[in-house]
Amino acid sequence: MPVKSQTHAQELQRWINLPQEHKMYEPQYQELLDAQILRARPKDELVVKVIADELYSLKPQIYTRAPIMYLDFKMSSTQTITRTIPETYSRFFRVFNRTAYIGDLGHDTEAEAHRTLIFSEDGTSTIRIQTKDEEANFVMIAGEPSKKPVVRLVRCNKRGGV
Repeated sequence: MPVKSQTHAQELQRWINLPQEHKMYEPQYQELLDAQILRARPKDELVVKVIADELYSLKPQIYTRAPIMYLDFKMSSTQTITRTIPETYSRFFRVFNRTAYIGDLGHDTEAEAHRTLIFSEDGTSTIRIQTKDEEANFVMIAGEPSKKPVVRLVRCNKRGGV
């Protein structure tokens, strides 16, 4: 059969560990297609998909029982943006392509493609995100920590390899 079209797909699925009072609620899977995701354009050549949280007066339709931020950034080269995150939130960045520089006023960390940066809970609330010579695409996910152990799931093939 001939190929009609080919597309590069990226998907990131997160499971949220709910607070104890919501543990026995019925599960709610919510799927958003790209066309359904609200977009903020705070600067030229900067697009932020607002998946969960409120940003630039955009409030997405996704429902969360625990407060979380889920933002997808696409920044062209030589851009800088700052984002305030509640001090109590745990946070991480997942870089899909190219390189971004993420940190605060005193220190930047080079975040390369296909890497995840997990931030310490040091009370810093403002994070600076910068691109230099190339564009970058990454997500920022943050939320109230559950203070429970993190379990990482890995899918194995039939022979036991990853």
